[in-house]
Amino acid sequence: MAVAPSASTAWVARLVDVPQIDPGEAELLASAAENSLMLVTGDKRALIAVAKVPGFAVALAGRVVTLEAALLALCEQLGDAHVRAAVAPLLAKDITLKICFSDANASPRPALRSYFESLKRDVAPLAPWEPSSTGGRS
Repeated sequence: MAVAPSASTAWVARLVDVPQIDPGEAELLASAAENSLMLVTGDKRALIAVAKVPGFAVALAGRVVTLEAALLALCEQLGDAHVRAAVAPLLAKDITLKICFSDANASPRPALRSYFESLKRDVAPLAPWEPSSTGGRS
């Protein structure tokens, strides 16, 4: 994995005064927007905020990968049981994972999809990366 290029001052400056975006996330978002890079982030507050900054929703369209989207894609590629086993140590630390991968859920996919659809509404007009774009098996 290569080091991400630094963003120009012009892109970073557009995010400096947004209180929901910390300096590190501002650099990552600006670099991804300016350099057409994929960005993996779990910072929903920052995504909601950056979606309202002019130009960022267009520049980041389809290139912001969220935890829910990544897990959906992994379930498609590797199967629910494999992903369930992999995330098991994290269930005590993350309420979303605990709910989605609960033993009461035969498959985590409907819950993950529900969380992802809710996130998409929250970050509109920013369109995050869609797990269906993986080309994986269903």
